[in-house]
Parts: sequence; structure tokens; C-alpha cells
Amino acid sequence: MALTLGSKEITAYAVLDILWRRKLLAGATVLVAAAACTAVVHRLPVRYRAQALLANQRPAAQAYVGGDPAARVQEQLVAIREGLYSPAVLDQTAREFGLAADRQAPSPRGMEEIKSRMKVTVDSDDAFYIGFEGSDAAQTAAITNRLADLLTQYFADLRTQRVEDSTDFLDAEVTRLRSKLDTHEARLRQYKQKASDELPDNRDVNLRSIDSARFALQTQSDRLATDQARLVAVDAEMKELEKQGVLKPAVPAPRERSPEEVKVGEMKLALKQAQAKYTARHPEVTRLKTELSEAEAVAAARPLQTVVPEPSVARMHYLALKGERESLDQRLKSYQAAIAQLNGQLTVSQRRLSSTPAHETALADLARDYDTTRSQYTALLDKQQLARLASRLQKQTRGASFRIVEPAAVPKAPVGPQRSLLLAAGLLCSLGLGVGLAFAREQMDTSFNTIDEFQTFTNVAVLSTVPSISGDPKKAIAPPKVSSVPAVPPVADGAGSPVLLSIPALHRSRVVTLSDPQSVAAEQYRILALKTRQQLSRSRTPVVLMTSSVGGEGKTLTALNLSFALAANSDARVLLVESDLRKPRIHEYLGLRPGRGFSDLLLDSSDEVLKYTWKIGRLHVMLGGGSLENPVELLASNRARSLFDRLRKEFDFIVVDAPPTLPIVDAHILAGLADGVVLAVRARYTRQELFQRAVESFQATNILGVVLNDIDYRRSRYAYAYEYYSKHYLAAR
Repeated sequence: MALTLGSKEITAYAVLDILWRRKLLAGATVLVAAAACTAVVHRLPVRYRAQALLANQRPAAQAYVGGDPAARVQEQLVAIREGLYSPAVLDQTAREFGLAADRQAPSPRGMEEIKSRMKVTVDSDDAFYIGFEGSDAAQTAAITNRLADLLTQYFADLRTQRVEDSTDFLDAEVTRLRSKLDTHEARLRQYKQKASDELPDNRDVNLRSIDSARFALQTQSDRLATDQARLVAVDAEMKELEKQGVLKPAVPAPRERSPEEVKVGEMKLALKQAQAKYTARHPEVTRLKTELSEAEAVAAARPLQTVVPEPSVARMHYLALKGERESLDQRLKSYQAAIAQLNGQLTVSQRRLSSTPAHETALADLARDYDTTRSQYTALLDKQQLARLASRLQKQTRGASFRIVEPAAVPKAPVGPQRSLLLAAGLLCSLGLGVGLAFAREQMDTSFNTIDEFQTFTNVAVLSTVPSISGDPKKAIAPPKVSSVPAVPPVADGAGSPVLLSIPALHRSRVVTLSDPQSVAAEQYRILALKTRQQLSRSRTPVVLMTSSVGGEGKTLTALNLSFALAANSDARVLLVESDLRKPRIHEYLGLRPGRGFSDLLLDSSDEVLKYTWKIGRLHVMLGGGSLENPVELLASNRARSLFDRLRKEFDFIVVDAPPTLPIVDAHILAGLADGVVLAVRARYTRQELFQRAVESFQATNILGVVLNDIDYRRSRYAYAYEYYSKHYLAAR
């Protein structure tokens, strides 16, 4: 069963209903607040107000030194209030007139109290009033005039001090600007010295230097290219001559043999012939060897005469080329050194030229700062002279900013308090406070007040709305003529002896279906019985479970009245089972003695049912029996299901009074054994969040609806229908 959350509808009727229900809170709040406001208003002291008129005037010094005219009063309000609240004015006035308790400087709290009695009012562009409020008329006028005198004196002293401070300030500023001007001048000079070659004045010199360097660089580059080309040609020609063998050594010319060499040759030939004929030890061979050795010695001692050949033409040309190449190398190195030097000069000149705009901007900034400081210095010198002149004139004339135009007079009548207006405002505030507290309390209360609020909150069906039931038997609309109702106890207990139940006692227990059957509440219970029977008409023996979110919502009372209404309107056998085994209370409502009941039958499910049931009229009532600490095990067992199957066979309709759903699990177990579930909701008691939690946690798909108990129908939209029933139907009977 889903919930449909919605906000409360704010209507005129809803507002009146809230005020009616919270009338005690709102009325008490209004009375207390109004009484407090009246007491405070009557204790307020009488207040007098005096005013002094002051006007703005131009200082005497200003006429000589020039300057702007005096500012308007509207623009000087802050300065005026500052002067009034200054110790020179406020403390002295408080001490002179005894406004401070100890005749000394007032405390911060006393200072604020005095300030609250002072008032500044603008009269025109150059005039204003100083007002003061007090309980004594003469003293109020005297204090106002004293405040005006002290204020004019304060501003006169303040102007003199400001002129002196201005002179000292200008002297210090002139000294500071002179130092700043010297600093700017030194920075400008140092900058020019540091970047002299890069300044705009040397731009033409740098341009000429760049042109000259570029021309010389071009000349040296041309010469370098020419000599490099010649060097390449010389290297090629030298390589060609080297390939022709010009570097190979010259072959000397053949020379003639000397006689000694001829003789040595002949002797070598004779030695070879002798060695061919003789052995090595032969005298002839020995002799020839000796003579050969002597001849070789003589030939070796004679110097050789060599023939030196003359150099060729190609070799002479090669040597000439080699000399030329060495000369070209020297010139190329000289050209390269000159080109590197010229490139360096060109780079330096270009850098100087490119840096010129930056230096020009920097110089312009320095010059501008210098000119600005100089103009400020010059202007400040003029102000210094004027300030010194104004200081001398101020000391001589003692000119004031304000003058008293109209002193304060003694007030003839008080200005407050306006007691009637304050009382009216206090009464309105009290009413507002009372209404506000009533609505705040209403916002904090999340319970359901009417059926409309309940239907706005959820889509769970409302089976009936039971009005508030009085427990006073004298207020019964149409009590039955009998004074008691017989109740037959279980067979095993009383052997069939009936017990008389008192009708007044039943009315005090609010069992209205028996004690006041013609009442509106009894009719609502009969409507509930009818709707329950209609919704469970498909079940052969319907079992309806009555439960609630928490205790105190009237579920047991609803189960009792529903059971009696079902039994009274049909010939069916109706059984009321009290399944709240933790806290059984049906016997208290009916005035029966406690005995065996549902818990005992669960323990012995084979026993006869009539031994555990009371019979009151057509209704059979099975009490809870002995209290169990933990009945969950019994309720969740097959024994409970078998017992309900037996009860379905013996009775035509069964109403089960179950425990609340939120605290314990018993009702969730019993819901699985029932055909339908009815939830009891009590007006102004059951909170929305608890009901929402109960429905969400219950998760029962067989919820038939709810019964709204304790509805105050006299303040509902349907009050006319109930009154019409009471007047026309009940009165006719």
C-alpha cells in the first residue's frame, strides 16, 4: 500500500482551526506579552527635547588664502557626530551635569545611553539642529546649549590643529619631494653615463659606423674570395706536377771506372778461374786473394767522383707555385682576421642601434618622473607658502567652522513617551507573537487532525471516522434501557454461570456499541463493520486483523466495538481473539476477570475452543490468557496456523486484536494468517512519520484501510452532517 505525501492546504478554515486548537497557547502568550508591554510602557519616564540651531561659516583665513567654500552640512554629518561623541564634548558635558554616576568619565554603557539621547537634524545646506532629550526641561535646555558651545569650540580647535598639521605635513612633503627630485636627477645622469653609446644622440654615429664596417667587410670578402680562387688553382696545378713525378729524385749520369777498379775486376776474374782449377789451400789461390785484398783497399781509398744532374723546368715551376701558395695562405689568414674584427664592430654597432628605442623609452620615463616630481615640488612649494600664511591668520583670528544661530530654549511640553501608540503596538505584537507561537507549535505537530489531512498525506482508504467518545455515562445520547449485559464465562471456568457487565462501566471503557448504541461513534463502528464485511465477502470465514503503529491509538477499543457491531448486525458467529500476548487488556475494558485464553490454547491446540471463550450476547471473546515474554515462537509455528484453521471452521467471522506493528513483530506474523488488516489511527496523536514507517515496514498487501479515532467532528467541515443526524434522527427516537 503506497503513500502519497503532500503538503497541508492553507485555507481560512485551516487557519481558524489551528487558532481554535491552540487557543490556550495563543491566549496565554497574548496575555503575558500584553501585560509585560503595558508594565514597561507605564514605567517609561517623561522625555523633554531641546534644540539649538548652528550654522556653517567660512573661516577667516580662507578669505585671504582662497580655496573652496565651506562644505554643506549634509556632507559634514559624520564630522559633526564625531565631534559630539568626542571626549572633549561628551565627557565634559557628562561631568558638568552629573550624567555620569561617579562624576568621572562615563562607562561605555553610560556613554551609549547619552549618545542615544542626542540627535542631529539638518535644517538647510548650511545649518543644523543639535537636540538632546532628558527628563528635566531646564536641564535639557542647558545641556543642549552646552553641547553647542563645546561643539563650536571643538571645531575651532580642530581647524587650528588641522592648519598646523597641514603646515607640518607640507614641510615634510616638500623635503620628501626635494629628496625624490634629487634622486630622479641622479638616476637620469647615471643612466646617460652608463648607456652613452646607445643613446638616441649617437644614432647617426652608429649608422655611419655600420655603413663603414659593411663597406670594409665587403672589400675584404672580395679579396678573400679572389685569393681563395687563386689558392684552389695553385693547388690543382701542383697536384698535376706531382702526378708527373716532379718530386722524384734526379738520376745521376754514368761515370768511367778508375784503373784501380779495373784491376780489382781483373783480379776477381783470375781468382774465380784459379778457384775453379785449384783447391782453396792452393798457393795460387792464396796469392790471388792476398793481392785482391790489397787492390780493393787501394780502390776504396780513392774518393768517388759523382756527377750532379741539373734541375728540370717542371721542378723549378713547382717550387715557384709552392712559394706562391705560402704567400696566399698568409694573406687569407690576414683577410679572415680583418673580417672577424669587422663583424665584431658591425655587431656592436647594430646592438647599440637596436637598443636605442629601449633606452629612449627609459629616458622618457625617467624624464617624465623627473618632470612630474618637479611640478609636484613646485606646486607644493606654493601650497606651503599659503599654508604658512593661513596658519598665521588662524592663530590671530581663531576662526570657527560653525556658529550658534539660535540657542536652545526650555521646552514647554514633553515629546514622549506616546503611551497609547506604544500600547497599541505592544498589543499588535502580542497578538502576532501568540499567533506565531500557535502556528509554530502546529508546524512541530505532525499528527493528523482531520480526515482531509490524512487523505492528503496518503492514499490508504479511510473506513470510518470515530468521533471523540466521552467516558462519562451521563453524556450518553441514548443508553440502553437495561443496566447490565450478561457475559457467559468459558465452560470450564464458570460452568455456564453468567457475569453481569455494568452498562455505565462499559460506557466508561467507551464500548459504545453496547453502552450507547444510538451514538454517532456507534454508527461509525457499524459503518466499519459493514465495509469490512463487504471487502472480505469472498472469504468463507473472514479473519480481520486490527493493529496500529504504536500503542495508545485505540486499536483494542476499535476491535471490541467492531466485534460487537459485527455480531449485532447478523446471525453469524463472531469471535474476538486477543492476540496481544505481551500486554492483554480486553478483560479490563469489559470488566472480566483474567483467565485462560489464546496463549493457553496455543500451548494445547487440541483442546476445545469453548473452554477459552466468553460469550457476551452474540459475540464470543477469547482473552489473551497468560502473559508471555516471547510469544513469537508460538505465533510463527504451525500450531498457530492450525488453530486458526480450526477457528475458521467453528466461527463465521473472526476479529484479531494484534499488538502494534512498530515495536514488535507479532502483528507481522499474524497478518499472514488474516484475510485483511485494519490500522487504527488516532487524531492529534499518531504522527505522520510513525504511520509512514508502519505502513512501509508492515508490507502487508491485504490492508483494508484505517479507522480514524478521536476525531473532533464539531470543528470539521462535516460538522453539519453530524449535527443534522443528532437533531433529526436521534431526537425522533
